[in-house]
Amino acid sequence: MSFEMSKGQFDTLSEGMGCRLMGGAMKYLTTTEAAEILGVNQSRVRQLIAEGILPAEKMGRDWVIKFDDIKKGQDRPGKRMGI
Repeated sequence: MSFEMSKGQFDTLSEGMGCRLMGGAMKYLTTTEAAEILGVNQSRVRQLIAEGILPAEKMGRDWVIKFDDIKKGQDRPGKRMGI
């Protein structure tokens, strides 16, 4: 999968600051933003990625997560992704 982003978006992401990247209708989140939504810390988000529970894509040295994947995880009956 690939998507385009502006230099400003890339610089913002590479500095660890949150930004939403638009690839069609897809919204991407940084690990910081995903952690805030899930109510966990960034280490837990990276652990969920490593365990294959949270799908993510590597962009340079950072991970980006589709907003829809966060939403799907939150909508699972009886289970929370972050816990």
